[in-house]
Amino acid sequence: MTPPKARTSKRGSHHLPEVALARGPVGGEGVTGDGSYLALFGAAWALVQHQGDKLLHLYQLQTQWVETGIVPIPHEGREIRHIALCFDQAARPVVAYERAGQVWVRQWEPVLSQYVLRGPFAGVDPVLIQDAEVNFYSPESDVLLFYLSPDRRTLHMRVQRELFANERTIETYPTERILDQGLALPYQWELLGEGITVRSDTYPVYLPTDLLTAMSAAGPQSGLYRPLVVVQDVGLDNLTTITGQAPATGNYRPLVVVQDVGLDNLTTITGQAPATGNYRPLVVVRDVGTDDLTTITGQAPATGTYAVKVVVVDLGPADVLTTITATPPATGNYAIP
Repeated sequence: MTPPKARTSKRGSHHLPEVALARGPVGGEGVTGDGSYLALFGAAWALVQHQGDKLLHLYQLQTQWVETGIVPIPHEGREIRHIALCFDQAARPVVAYERAGQVWVRQWEPVLSQYVLRGPFAGVDPVLIQDAEVNFYSPESDVLLFYLSPDRRTLHMRVQRELFANERTIETYPTERILDQGLALPYQWELLGEGITVRSDTYPVYLPTDLLTAMSAAGPQSGLYRPLVVVQDVGLDNLTTITGQAPATGNYRPLVVVQDVGLDNLTTITGQAPATGNYRPLVVVRDVGTDDLTTITGQAPATGTYAVKVVVVDLGPADVLTTITATPPATGNYAIP
């Protein structure tokens, strides 16, 4: 079945159909399956505002597009614009739309076992992103709501975890902007529109129990290098070496967090410095197992600023850590808190 023709509305200098696409549950609305990422976000869904009845129709792509029902809202379809869709951890659709310079959000309330309406929030051009689609990790995922202020000069964000109660400012602009879409990229989300290109910081990479033995991060030849590495290990990884290679020039500011409650054989952590610029790594090693960590080395840049904070918390048997080395730069500032 082909969905009926969508309503078309004027936005800026373009005419865009009121159709919102999202990834959602394979088993249907409210069906979480085994709770895995594929069960929750393995199917394609569409929210369509029909040209005829102006209502919001929900579709799932099976062998073809199949309508699953109408999403009821308390406002007339002719009064709303810029619809948005995503699914939450409960496999329930979250719908946002704009009406008369205000943003409304319809979401599932598990305590009441029913859908509720959040808002209104002063704003236009709402966009929804499910960040489980960003880092492919559903247990700690959240629904992100983005929109512009009524004067179109400030980009705001709210999150479902807080029941969309707290407004955060992302960017401000000297002239009016139009927010068109939000994209879930690998480990980053991106917002696009007329005069808007915003990309998030890199999300953490969650690692299951595996046979990981080495981690290396190679830096760019120039520019800014700011990786975030998070390792959560509750298994029996054989991780022995973590190495961060620095760029030739620019700033180098990695954050490395290792949480180990298993039996890793981590023996060496090395952070290589850039030839010039700033070098500010934060390394946190939290060990409640029996690591054989013996060496932590932080190499300094030839010039510039070198600030290192290293925290080692050991709640298990005594590590055989024997050496921590921090080499000062030839010139510049060198501070270790």
